[in-house]
Amino acid sequence: MNKIYLAAPFTSLTDQLPGRLYGKISNPIFIQKLEKIEKVLESFNFKVSLPHRDKGHWGANYIDPCEIADICINEVRESDWIVAIPQSSRAVHMEIATGVMLQKKLIILLKDNDDPSIFIYGLPQLVPTVILIYKDEIDLIEKIKVGVSEMIQHGDDKEYLKNYSKSALELMVTYSASQKTHRYAIIDFGSSSVKLTVADVCGGLVKPLYEKKFSGAPLGDDVHKSGNLQSDTIFKNIEVIKQWLIANKNFNVEITKIITTGAARNAKNKNLLIDIVKKEIGLNLEIITENDEAEILYKGTIYDFFSDDLTFAVLNIGGSTTELIIGTKDNIQQKYHFNELGVRSLRNNFLKSDSPTDQEHNEMVSFIESAIAKINNLSIHNKTIFLHTGGELDYVKSAGCNLIDVSLSPAHPKLARIIDFEQFSDKIRKMTNNQLYALAPDPSNPKWMDGAIVCNAIALCVAKKLGINEITPSNRNLTDGLLLKIKQTSI
Repeated sequence: MNKIYLAAPFTSLTDQLPGRLYGKISNPIFIQKLEKIEKVLESFNFKVSLPHRDKGHWGANYIDPCEIADICINEVRESDWIVAIPQSSRAVHMEIATGVMLQKKLIILLKDNDDPSIFIYGLPQLVPTVILIYKDEIDLIEKIKVGVSEMIQHGDDKEYLKNYSKSALELMVTYSASQKTHRYAIIDFGSSSVKLTVADVCGGLVKPLYEKKFSGAPLGDDVHKSGNLQSDTIFKNIEVIKQWLIANKNFNVEITKIITTGAARNAKNKNLLIDIVKKEIGLNLEIITENDEAEILYKGTIYDFFSDDLTFAVLNIGGSTTELIIGTKDNIQQKYHFNELGVRSLRNNFLKSDSPTDQEHNEMVSFIESAIAKINNLSIHNKTIFLHTGGELDYVKSAGCNLIDVSLSPAHPKLARIIDFEQFSDKIRKMTNNQLYALAPDPSNPKWMDGAIVCNAIALCVAKKLGINEITPSNRNLTDGLLLKIKQTSI
């Protein structure tokens, strides 16, 4: 029986543990993906080597790093083929290089939005190599079946395999050429503040460079009181934005987009804001609809998760409304919009005391539970990631919530068990405003903490309604999705 070495990232996907260079893989979806690949390879009568599982039990059995190289290289030496998922793993590239030196046959698996090392492009010149480009896990499994069949039939014909992999390489060259970095700016008129974000967008990745926020003249206060926007409040924000736009010139911003959501969407005189923005700063204000807001936020939150097989529940709590969007990486399945669950209205209607009383808090929780009664329970799903967006990661870290290290996506390295988040929320709700302000993730904007008690309560109620035991705090927000959308529509 021939043997295949299955090379895939490991260390970058493990939890970080004190005193150790790596931990245990906590993402069952990634493990399941590798074991699905293994079953396909076994169906061709191959024995499959997965040292990090077979020897290290996915990190549960800590092997000294000095021994790992010896174990892995010996397994490569004893194998006939290498099937590799390179991504950005240095170890996988080393294992591929070892395979080339030992003249092993290679099957290289690249996701359609990967940006592989140029090292990969030269492999078909050196050893029999099949390069496969896949869209999702279903496509991956089918491509592996075809690729293995090609290697079995033509493994001794290097010229045939070079031509077979040529189309995949051309596709990756085209993709890499499209990866030019673009610099965009988003100005967001929110209910509680106006915010500027300048970011680089390369392919599907967003890298924020510069952020500014002004909370001195919230539009939502006027709308909440009278149903109308007030021109003096608008102009206070406009003067700040003008200064931001001057600063943007130093950042070589290519495109600046200005948007608003609930703040103007719910105003009777929304055209007042549109007209003032156009006249004073020369930009066309876009009022994002409820449906578009949900979709843009969702895509901007989940885009860099490693696994394609997760269900996501994305919660966004704003000054005027709350949104919950549920789906997979490819499709949104459910959307909920709660006009009655805005931070401002809940604080004003329920939390009258500085350090709310138990009665005030309990009445607010009862109101939230009633408002979200229509949400469906998701406990039947094997793995649902519940994401609380809008700067929550910085907040819970700053305020001292007990967090667990995970490796779900580069932007989401932590999660909180519901039991820990509940204890944290109970501590937060008993604090005075000044005590809360001292915990602000951004000391220059302590008023951001005005929403802490309300947001914690909504997140807990929604998690319990969904039947979910963990909350993943996220710094992502609508802006991330808007930046990706600009890239898609401007190229």
